[in-house]
Amino acid sequence: MTDYFTLAEIKKFDTYKHIAPKTTFEKFYVEKGLVPFEKLYPRRWSANTITLIGQTPMLLLLIFIWVTQNSTMRDAIPDNFFVIAAIVLQWFSLNDCMDGMRAKRLKCGSPLGRVVDEAIDQMVYACLGAFVGYMLRVEPGLWIFSIGLVNLPFYAMEIRHFYCKDL
Repeated sequence: MTDYFTLAEIKKFDTYKHIAPKTTFEKFYVEKGLVPFEKLYPRRWSANTITLIGQTPMLLLLIFIWVTQNSTMRDAIPDNFFVIAAIVLQWFSLNDCMDGMRAKRLKCGSPLGRVVDEAIDQMVYACLGAFVGYMLRVEPGLWIFSIGLVNLPFYAMEIRHFYCKDL
């Protein structure tokens, strides 16, 4: 048994499409809420542009906290930063949904684009982990370890789905 992909497996990966059925609430949320907002973005903007628009506020907020608060993990940061973090997390979530919609609508999605999207999303998950670390005031070593592994289950689920055809 080898640890390498066969040529047939590589070709199969090139045609891979992720499919997950949606609930009635998800259909309503997407059709009535997100579709109109996604169409407000200029048509020439790629799905990756929408991803970056969704991620930037969270990254900027964390940098702002690090620069202005001069805090260590044990110092309290103002509660309003957590409210702002919740708002920018929702902003990210909406844009993360819309970037997939844009890729499908313009037929510019690809397996590579999906992997890149997941990899770029890692930055927001790391920022979210930083906020949780501040809230819980965990030890810095554990905090860094938790940030680094936050997206690992998602990659594992994708790989399992690819090979086993189930989650």
